[in-house]
Amino acid sequence: MLENLNNIINSFARIDPQTPKNQIQIIALLLACFLSGIANAGIISYKNYTHDESTNFVIGNSLEWLQWDVTIGQSIDQALGGIATTYDGGGWRLASNVEMSSLFNTFDFGMTFTPAESITQSHTLAYDSINELGPHNTFIDMFGDTYAAGGYFLDNGDPFRDSRAYYGSDADDDNHYNIANVSDDYIERDFTKYGSKAELVFDDWFPSSRVYGRAGVALVREIPAPSTFYIFTVGLLFLYRQLLKNATTTR
Repeated sequence: MLENLNNIINSFARIDPQTPKNQIQIIALLLACFLSGIANAGIISYKNYTHDESTNFVIGNSLEWLQWDVTIGQSIDQALGGIATTYDGGGWRLASNVEMSSLFNTFDFGMTFTPAESITQSHTLAYDSINELGPHNTFIDMFGDTYAAGGYFLDNGDPFRDSRAYYGSDADDDNHYNIANVSDDYIERDFTKYGSKAELVFDDWFPSSRVYGRAGVALVREIPAPSTFYIFTVGLLFLYRQLLKNATTTR
């Protein structure tokens, strides 16, 4: 990537910016400079959810999710009182039951999840040692492996990977919340094989003060207005198109 950028920068020195034709070349080089960064970024996508691996965010369904391993080992109270107000400008809140069930349903985990907070909803697939590209692994890649982030490790031939986070709306006002869990298939220490699982756990066990070393907190915020970079890039594209059009007309 740095080599590409150096080549682009060196090209600027050889261009006279006074003529329309050269102006088009300058705009094209600016676009190449900006878009080369985009092209080299690692992007993970599943349906309408996207994660840029150079960030700690997952974007989808008009929401921005903070990766769950960012808040590993924090209670809901700690996260809402701290990182939710400060991280990347703040504005984060706890994901609701509706938002979490919608997220799970998008990833096709094998059942339809509802926003109910007082029941556990769980679906486990048969063990599969071959397919490592399914929705469970993709979800963990996007939202973060909280098992590893918490300092845990299990690899008995097929490693354990897991994303867990507190969430909930607390509709019954008992100050207890739910926990979401997505895990890939793995082999336990006693060589028992377990399939991939997606689970929304009922709220009786999790007060807002509870800390669990393997879980984060599911924080979301509404997607902000387009960034300066996005606006600038669109502007460059428009300017490039207009200059190209003018140069073609004057030939």
